[in-house]
Amino acid sequence: MAILFNKVCKGCKREFITEVRHQKYCCPECGKKYQERLKKNRRFADENKQLVRMKSRCHALAVEIKTYDDHMKGVSPICVCGCGSTENLELHHKNLNFCDNTPSNLEWRCTKSHAVEHARIEKEGKAYDQSFYELFKPVIDKRK
Repeated sequence: MAILFNKVCKGCKREFITEVRHQKYCCPECGKKYQERLKKNRRFADENKQLVRMKSRCHALAVEIKTYDDHMKGVSPICVCGCGSTENLELHHKNLNFCDNTPSNLEWRCTKSHAVEHARIEKEGKAYDQSFYELFKPVIDKRK
């Protein structure tokens, strides 16, 4: 009698049963789609390395600014959602612009409320029509 394994397809995320322990996809089509998506994501990352680096640096600067601002005011970082959490805090940009690091645009949120806030923004369609990368691509292209 063969051993059956319950798996979740990496391509379509559906459950399937197989006799092969290391099988990752429910069918060859899912495997091809997954590999194409992987290549597309790698190409995007290669094309936007400078922008990803800039976003990361802007965010690190924002954390320093907010921490310094709280220190100068004598306030300890606390989640603004009202849960009172002082651990696992993330920095949220109210206007969703990572380069706008003014203290009035920054707020501390716990991991859960930060995810909920971004889900709400996305659901309401308040997110910008352009992604961060599309907004700053002309700036990077001019520097080359």
